[in-house]
Amino acid sequence: MILNSATGFASNVTNLDLGFLTDTVYLGNTLWQYLLFAIVIVVSFVIGKTVYFILKHQLTTLTAKTNTNFDDLLIRVLQGPLVLAIVIIGLQFGLDILTIPIDISSFLDNVLSILVSLTIIWFIIRLVDVFIEEYMKPYAEKTDTKLDEELIPVVKKVINALILIFGAITIISNFGYDLTALIAGLGIGGIALAFAAQETLSNMFGGVVIFTDRPFAIGDRVKIDDKIYGDVLDVGMRSSKIKNLDDNIVVVPNSVISKAIIENYVRPTKRIRQTFKIGLTYRTKPAKVKEAIEIIKKAIRVGDGVTKDEPDVQFTEFADSSLNLYCVYWIKSLDYWGSSKNSINMKILEDFEKAGIEMAYPTQTVHLAK
Repeated sequence: MILNSATGFASNVTNLDLGFLTDTVYLGNTLWQYLLFAIVIVVSFVIGKTVYFILKHQLTTLTAKTNTNFDDLLIRVLQGPLVLAIVIIGLQFGLDILTIPIDISSFLDNVLSILVSLTIIWFIIRLVDVFIEEYMKPYAEKTDTKLDEELIPVVKKVINALILIFGAITIISNFGYDLTALIAGLGIGGIALAFAAQETLSNMFGGVVIFTDRPFAIGDRVKIDDKIYGDVLDVGMRSSKIKNLDDNIVVVPNSVISKAIIENYVRPTKRIRQTFKIGLTYRTKPAKVKEAIEIIKKAIRVGDGVTKDEPDVQFTEFADSSLNLYCVYWIKSLDYWGSSKNSINMKILEDFEKAGIEMAYPTQTVHLAK
């Protein structure tokens, strides 16, 4: 058997002469053996529950008073697996009491081996989960980007999947199967799967590139290849979601993003550059052009969410139907993207009207020769 039990003690107890209990035999075992088996199983459950209670209530209270958090985490990790291990030990002792045919005994031994392996796998998974929750997650929350926090569940699932795969291989090997042939078969199957899911794998690798390179974070405003423009809503392992300015969701495969030219409007700072152009009619005198420039600057300075940076307003172009002024200013964040434009435009419109400055619209003058 897989556990080293007190065989001699079990033999002495089962050989007692208790009359009816030891004289009555079913399937090669006396009633006394069956009763002992049941008692051992019940006692193992009681011991397991007692240990669980002590770990959860008594030791947890004691470890909470220590300076380190390691002992608290260890108690959390051990609670479930340790109870299961105690029950398995009790089951082993109980089976040693019974007289079992060799073939059935071999089968039960394999079952107990599987239970031991599952207990170890459970312990490792709980250990990894606690490590990620207590150490990796708080670290990710301290970074400037939310991509780290998005990556944590993915890392957790991948690690747990690898643990389960290696655990399953170990369990299979205990039944006498050739691991070399199994791994070779998995390798051939993996190559076939890779060819069949080439596009999916490409997107997944693109997701890994985004998570590691971090060209943007959740909430950033980006432009991808001069085609897709909007705010990043979500970054998954297969695709990313961008909400454009029409309030529609654009789903972009990660393989496309990993190869694209990305312009991030909120990196390296949240300050965002805004530009616009105003055309004045050709009837506007030079003095009025200078006055228009000052009006625009004042309107920008008092605009909603505008930074303290001095706005830049220049007379830049003699266009076909207007004298164009090019205006540049900065807002504090995306929160003022729309409200800044509204407040500035309204202020310019009101002050232009008061000053008698006329904005141009597309016109065409035709001269007829006499």
